[in-house]
Amino acid sequence: MRKLSALGLAAAMTLASVGSALAVPVSGSLNVKLDHVKAVKLNGSPDPAKDAACADKYRDFIGIDVSAKYNIDKTTGIMDAKADVLGIVTDLHPLGIEGQYDFMSDGVPQALADKGISREILDMSEDLSQKAFILLASFDKDSNCIITGHN
Repeated sequence: MRKLSALGLAAAMTLASVGSALAVPVSGSLNVKLDHVKAVKLNGSPDPAKDAACADKYRDFIGIDVSAKYNIDKTTGIMDAKADVLGIVTDLHPLGIEGQYDFMSDGVPQALADKGISREILDMSEDLSQKAFILLASFDKDSNCIITGHN
């Protein structure tokens, strides 16, 4: 009976140490070059007829470097991120989408709003192997533009 208890205790301690290793908070960063512009309808579906016009309107954003830093604590669920676009730092807030880590700004600083940008989005797969940065930009009453870069 004592051997089983000792074995059970050893197994429990091993599982606990593995579990705590998986639950270590993760901090990281993303550096991408924005390289693509597309039009989307207000419901989020593609609007290919306006892709060229979006690309023309936001051509100055193509090729700019964007960076983001994030902190994710899987145990507590507490997460935060910051993005730097054109030297302007914006807080990003977790969206709480299961199976991925997505963060979005609550608006943008005025300097970005003056350039037509309304939101910044950091999108990462759950294993953090795939990361993308997206700027949501105004276009017309029916469509927006998205400016993206991926790792």
